Amino acid sequence: MKLSKKQRARVLNITLADINRADDFYESKVEPLLQERQKVYTASKEYYRQKFPKLSEQSDIVSYDMWSTVQWAKAPILSAFFGGDEIVNIVGREAEDADRGAKMKKLIEFQLLKQNSGFVKFGQWIDDAMALEIGVVKAWWKRETEEDERTELLPPYRLEEMASDPKIEIVSVSDPDEFGDLVVKYKVITVTVNQPVVELVRPTDIRWTPGARTLEEANFVAQKKVVTADHLRRMANQGTYDRKAVAAAIDAGDDPDYSIIDIDINPELEDKDDGEDPARKRLELYECYTKIDVDEDGLLEDVIATVCGGQLLRVTENHYGQIPFFVLSPNKDPYKVIPDLGFSEVIGELQHLKTAMLRQVVVNLALNNQPRNYVDDVKVNMDDLLGDRQYVRVHGNPNQAIYTQAIQPIAAWTMPFFEYIETLLEQWTGRTRYNQGLDAKSLNKTASGMNMIMKASTQRLGQIIRQFAETGVGELYRFLIKLNQKYITQDQVIRLMNEPIEISLDDLSGKLDIDVNIDIGIGEKQQTIQNLQLFLGMLFPQGQAMGVLTPREWINAARKIMSESGIRNINDYVPSPEQYEQKQQQQMMQQQMMGPMGPMNGGGPDGPVPGGTAPGGNPAGPGGGMLKGMPPALAGIASQQFGA
Repeated sequence: MKLSKKQRARVLNITLADINRADDFYESKVEPLLQERQKVYTASKEYYRQKFPKLSEQSDIVSYDMWSTVQWAKAPILSAFFGGDEIVNIVGREAEDADRGAKMKKLIEFQLLKQNSGFVKFGQWIDDAMALEIGVVKAWWKRETEEDERTELLPPYRLEEMASDPKIEIVSVSDPDEFGDLVVKYKVITVTVNQPVVELVRPTDIRWTPGARTLEEANFVAQKKVVTADHLRRMANQGTYDRKAVAAAIDAGDDPDYSIIDIDINPELEDKDDGEDPARKRLELYECYTKIDVDEDGLLEDVIATVCGGQLLRVTENHYGQIPFFVLSPNKDPYKVIPDLGFSEVIGELQHLKTAMLRQVVVNLALNNQPRNYVDDVKVNMDDLLGDRQYVRVHGNPNQAIYTQAIQPIAAWTMPFFEYIETLLEQWTGRTRYNQGLDAKSLNKTASGMNMIMKASTQRLGQIIRQFAETGVGELYRFLIKLNQKYITQDQVIRLMNEPIEISLDDLSGKLDIDVNIDIGIGEKQQTIQNLQLFLGMLFPQGQAMGVLTPREWINAARKIMSESGIRNINDYVPSPEQYEQKQQQQMMQQQMMGPMGPMNGGGPDGPVPGGTAPGGNPAGPGGGMLKGMPPALAGIASQQFGA
C-alpha cells in the first residue's frame, strides 16, 4: 500500500489516538472485570485473605467451584468438536459443491489438528471463554519460501519457458554466444510453508474502542504484543517493516506496560534481561486493524497498521476484508463485546460463601480436636506443663487445677446449608451430580427416568456448545474456507485418520458455507443408538427380503452407530457406501476376466474327468484348487507350468 508522507502521518496520528482511547477503556472498564474473574477462577488465597482477613488468620482453605465448573464443561465441549459428532459441517450452496464441502472439511480438520495442535488450543480457548467470559483466537496465513540461486548455459527457448514459470525468478541474462546460448542466472523459489496459523490470544492483549457491540463492528481493534529489538530488526531486514521507523522505535521505546492480570499470573514478567545485550530489549507493539479514510475521500478503508514506540512500522491494506479475531463467550451480551454478568459473577457469590463456611467449620473442628485448656498457675508447676514433661507437679486435685473447654459441635443447620448451596449451583450452572456420576442415592432407578434426568441436566451445556458453534468456532471455519480458497495454489495430499486424501484446486472452489448440527444430550445419543440397532435387527432383514432395502442402508445405519458412539475413524470398521460399491464393481470385473467356468456338466470335451481335474489333464485337487474357474486353455498351460 503506497502512501504519501502526508497520508502516512495521517494514519499514524489517527492510530495513536485510537490506541490511547482503547487503552483507557481497557484499564478503566475491561481490566477490573477480567481481574476479578481471574481471581475467582483461580480461587487465589491472597484474594480470599483480603476478603476474609479474620478467618484467614486461622484457615486458608478455599472452595474451587468456578474452576470445577469450567473443567466439567470443558471435556464435553471438546468432545463435541473433536469427537465423533459433526457439530460444524461445511456444505456447498449449490448441488455441484456437495463433494467440495466434504473435502474442505477434511482439509480444515487436518490444518487444525495436525498443523496447529487444535485440541490444545481449543481447550485453552474454552478455558478463557468460560472463566473470563471472553476467549479469543487469531487466524492468519503463513507462507515461507526458500531461494536457490543457480547459473546455467541455456538455449533461448528454455529461457522463455523459465520466464513463464512462477517458481523461477530471472536475475540476469548474458549476451548470446556464437551458438546462440545464454548464461542465465536465476533463483528457484520453493514454498516450504503454506498454511493457516491459529494462535491463542490472551483477552488481556486485545484492545478495542468503546461503544462497539462486537469486535466486528469496532472501527479499531488491536492486538498488543511484547517483542524484542532483534525481532524488529529481522522484520526490517526482510522488508516487512520500515528500517528508519524500526531504528527510531528501538531508541524511543519504553519498557512494556504489563497488565495487572499478567503480573498476577507471572510476577517475573517485569524482570529485565536486556542489560548486557541490547538486542533483547523488550518493546510494546500494537498490530491494529482499523478503518481510516486514508485518502480523505469520505470513505473508510480497511487498513492494518503496525505501531511501536510511536512509530508507524508498516501500513497495508487489510486483504482479509475483516478482523482475524474470533471470540467465544458462553453468556454473550448482544450489546457489548464482553458481558457484565457471567458464570464468575453467579458462581463467585456462592464460592465466597462456601469458602467462609468451610473455614469456620475447619476452625471449629480444630478447636474440638485440640480444645483449649484453662490452668490455675498457682496450683500447677508451669515449667513442667510448658516443658511437656511426663510428670507435672500439681498442688491438690488436678481436675480442679486444669479445666478443658467443652466440645462445641457445629450448628445443626450447617450441613443442610451446604446442601442448599450445592442445589443453587446445580440450578444456576446445569452442573449436577447426576451428569457427573456422583449421586448414588437417586430416587429414580429406571433407565428411562435417568435418561430424562441426564437430558435435562445437559440442556444448558448443549446451549453453550451451540452458541460456540454459531459464533466463534463457526466464524473461524468460514474464515479458514476463505483463506484456503485464496492462498492455496497447488494440489494437496493430506493424511487424516490413516486415510490419504487428495485435494485439488477444483475441490476448494465453489460456494461453501457452514452448517451447525448439535445433539449433545447423552440420553438422546443412547436412544439413537438403540433405535438404529432395532432397525438393523428387525426392520432391515424384512426390508431386504422385500427388495426395498439395500446394503447401502445397512452401511449408513452402522456408520451412524459408530459416529454416535464417538468413533471418528469409522472407515477402519465400516466402509463407506461408495467404497463398498467400488469393491463390488472390482469383484464383478475380476469374475468377467476369469471367463466361463467350463461346460455345465463339469467334464472335458472328451467326457468326464476325475474330480478336481481341469481340462488339459491337470489335477487341481479337491474342489479344483488354484486352477478352479480357469478357462480350459489357461488351465492346461498352468498345469504344465506348475508340474501337475
